[in-house]
Amino acid sequence: MGLAENIVKKYASTDALIEQDSEPNNQKDAILQQTILFCQDVLHYITLDQAIQNGDVGLMEDFLPYLLYRFLGSGSSNYATDILEILQAFHQEWPSEVK
Repeated sequence: MGLAENIVKKYASTDALIEQDSEPNNQKDAILQQTILFCQDVLHYITLDQAIQNGDVGLMEDFLPYLLYRFLGSGSSNYATDILEILQAFHQEWPSEVK
């Protein structure tokens, strides 16, 4: 495993959050937990930005569920509704030739 992968695993992975959460309360590091969550958000942002710049439609589609939860959590119900409609169309309404 390379240096970048080790850094991501230690500071931006769900495993790192689980590890922090399993610590006794007097040993939990709240700043590290917030840093991990921030790094996860930044990595998602960078990945989506690169997918848009490179026209990677498949990766953009993979991000739709993540964006749905992001919009729901932020109270952006109009965007959440749009994402839900797109997901419904992709998975239930549109023929596979259109996808």
